[in-house]
Amino acid sequence: MVACNKDAKNDAPGTAKPGVAAPQALTVPAILKSVPADTPYIFANFEPMPKPVLDKIFAKLAPIMDELSASVDAELAKTTGDDVGAKVGRALLEEVKGHMSQKGIEELGLSTTPHLAVYGIGLLPAMRLELKDPALFKALIGRVETKAGQKMPTAKLGDVDYWLVEAGEGFFAVAIQGNELVVGVGPSKAKDAYLPLLLGTTKPAATLADGGALLKIVTDYKFAPTGAGYVDVKAIAKILMGDATGPAADIYKAMAEAAPVLSPDCKGEIAGLVDLAPRIVFGYEEMNETSMVADFVVETKAEIGKDLTTLRAPVPGLTNKVVGNPVFAFGLGLDVEKTVAWLKSKAGAVQAAPYKCEMLGALNQGAGNLVAGLNSPMPPFVSMVKGFNVTVKDAKLGQGMGPMGGIDDAKAYLTISATNPSELLGAVKLMLPPALGALTVNPDGKAVALPDGILPPFIKTPAITMTSNAIGLSAGDGMQAELGTVLSGPPSQDLPLLVIGYNLGKVMAAMNEKLQTTLAALPPDQQAKVQGDMKRSAAIAQLIGYVAFSVNMSERGVVLQERVNWN
Repeated sequence: MVACNKDAKNDAPGTAKPGVAAPQALTVPAILKSVPADTPYIFANFEPMPKPVLDKIFAKLAPIMDELSASVDAELAKTTGDDVGAKVGRALLEEVKGHMSQKGIEELGLSTTPHLAVYGIGLLPAMRLELKDPALFKALIGRVETKAGQKMPTAKLGDVDYWLVEAGEGFFAVAIQGNELVVGVGPSKAKDAYLPLLLGTTKPAATLADGGALLKIVTDYKFAPTGAGYVDVKAIAKILMGDATGPAADIYKAMAEAAPVLSPDCKGEIAGLVDLAPRIVFGYEEMNETSMVADFVVETKAEIGKDLTTLRAPVPGLTNKVVGNPVFAFGLGLDVEKTVAWLKSKAGAVQAAPYKCEMLGALNQGAGNLVAGLNSPMPPFVSMVKGFNVTVKDAKLGQGMGPMGGIDDAKAYLTISATNPSELLGAVKLMLPPALGALTVNPDGKAVALPDGILPPFIKTPAITMTSNAIGLSAGDGMQAELGTVLSGPPSQDLPLLVIGYNLGKVMAAMNEKLQTTLAALPPDQQAKVQGDMKRSAAIAQLIGYVAFSVNMSERGVVLQERVNWN
């Protein structure tokens, strides 16, 4: 229900979304019973990836999996030598061979739909992963040991048996507890403080299975249950400054031997900086058969979040949501005048009350440099611009060379948001060729054709359109009408700061088409390599369509979003 909720798509990233599952609908997985409630960082799922999504990924990428399986023989031929590493490597490859599929992975005891938790015990990482069949996985390890003629070193802590590999000044620990694979790593000097918590012989005072921060993040942000997490910057800062207590402090002391000695000024000022962005949260907003959307939110102090939202500016056509199935999109919506004023105020505050901590001297210098740079005069038209958006709806790749020489045709439009488009165009005309500078364009939304022979040849039927708040350029058949619709339509409700997107499937398919025409001219050995690359590209093109990355401002903070549309 959460993943497929359609109402959520109409909200800006980082905001609450109506109509999703109630908090009590989430079932806390057993795997979180071993994760300390005070973990400083975690990524975990309340539910595995939906099976239809997983089935689609495996089906589309089957050619790549088949090729990987076929390449194992080649790797086995290369893996020579009688040292332990080579023997173990060969044994693993032999076991993996023939299991590069959904069914094959599960035959090794692994699950393709596991519950997972990657988290911190103090600062050190740990992982718990559900197994499909622990007995099959143990049998896999046994076969690798037999083929390699080398047993993995084992150890025992209380009643818990585990594998322990130590090399240099570090260790790697692995255990199977019930149906969970447990993995930990760290410096050897922290082993005694860390392993009891990893293996559960010492129980944490409270765990994330009791609720706590992770459940609250999923419910507050209305994330899909297929994955969410956080990094507690305040907790990490306390550990590093020597102010933490309990196991986290014990592990850090064992690692660092001695906490840094900081002056009261440094501790107070560093804590103040951390309070500006005390936590990072992330999770899947959508995970279904048509799309995957993930948010990465740098939470900020409330007043900063409110300030950031005022710096956004609406730009025609600029949105997080995909319109159609474009080849490429790139845009920026930023009120330059407000942004400059806001940066000056923040840097000026540092100048008025410099940091006393010697470790933060660079911030004092940086604030001075920023104010000096922002006080430098800017071209008048820069402050008029509120943003731009470029959308390439379609493009054909030809045989030419160079960044533009390979494009035969393009259907695209560009919009530029401005406080006074007529004045902006007048300023820009002074820098254009006479044929363009002489054009008369009125802010009436009517397209004016541009002269032939001035722009690159792949830009056909170019035209310029102006309204009371924007300038638009179009190229390609039918794009004048589409640009007109974009310019006259209501502004986007999500107001992203930055968006960059591209259709991975279309780009790879076009590249393969271009490579196919040159394949016969290559030597036989290169042909085989290129054909392999083309096969992988074709499989990815069958799976992934439009991919976009965006930066958004909300009252919660800065939101980075990734969007993937499945084909």
